[in-house]
Amino acid sequence: TEIYTLSLHDALPIYAGALGVTISGAGPSVIAFCKKSQNLKKIGKSMERGFGSAKVGCDIIICKPSVGPRISRSKL
Repeated sequence: TEIYTLSLHDALPIYAGALGVTISGAGPSVIAFCKKSQNLKKIGKSMERGFGSAKVGCDIIICKPSVGPRISRSKL
């Protein structure tokens, strides 16, 4: 299956410095978790090589998490 093929290549971004790699939702998205200080382009390129070796195209998008929710008190 495609997930099995992915698992053969998911170690590449780990070797490049990612903290972890997983599929996002039901697929076909794959996400690598990294620290801000890590070489994000190097990790992305390693993922690109992994997909390329399986003859699967991909787009690399580097993004950052949002600030997150804020809790405010209502004045009722």
